[in-house]
Amino acid sequence: MKTTTRQKQMSLAFEPMEAYGQSYEVSTGAQKLGRVSYVEAGGNRFITSLEVEPYLQGFNIEAQILDALFADDSVKSISVVSDLSTAAFYQASDFVCDPKQVLLRKTK
Repeated sequence: MKTTTRQKQMSLAFEPMEAYGQSYEVSTGAQKLGRVSYVEAGGNRFITSLEVEPYLQGFNIEAQILDALFADDSVKSISVVSDLSTAAFYQASDFVCDPKQVLLRKTK
């Protein structure tokens, strides 16, 4: 199922990547912008991966992809786990640190 979201002047298409579950190639139709993966439940989307083509970094493409995902009427919230080095980017895109939640990890 191909979905297209119009955000401001750019129309983004999210084309499912069959082999990768809930992963989508994001494009303008003619130009590939990157990939996004997320898990969705009850109007909440949890971004597991957001990648932009290296030659497009610095053009705010990540924010446009996130805005397009959030523009869907069925979406109530978007959550993302990020490195501390990229937290400022998400804060600039109106994400807030939720003090009620914490990331737990167990490693070997």
